[in-house]
Amino acid sequence: MVSDVGGVDAAASCTRVGKSQISAYGDIHTPEKLAPLDVAVDLEAIGGTPRVTAAMARILGYELMPLDGRAPHELAACLKEVSMDSGKLLADVVDLMSQAKHERSRHAVEAVLRDLGELARASLEALIALKAEEGGE
Repeated sequence: MVSDVGGVDAAASCTRVGKSQISAYGDIHTPEKLAPLDVAVDLEAIGGTPRVTAAMARILGYELMPLDGRAPHELAACLKEVSMDSGKLLADVVDLMSQAKHERSRHAVEAVLRDLGELARASLEALIALKAEEGGE
């Protein structure tokens, strides 16, 4: 995270802690010194890579995905496109899951993961957008 913002000096300038604290958080010999959550969030926001947040999500059994922030008409077009292909995509998922891991083509797995990710992101964005329009959370 510190390297994502440009080093110790830059990290200290954009958080509430000083250089020595930032250095201590990264010292493998002092594992008890962990960055406070607000410091980690500041570094992730400025550095653009949610390393701690993604790790916490994985530990809890979740996957962190960025929202693209598309305009409603762009999101609608994307949803239309991915939904038209979703039947074949789900059939491909079933086929892959029925194969032993060593029988799966790496290319096929990567394609399904990419397409599932796009479907999930577009669906989540639509859910959030519609809830926001309806005044829900």
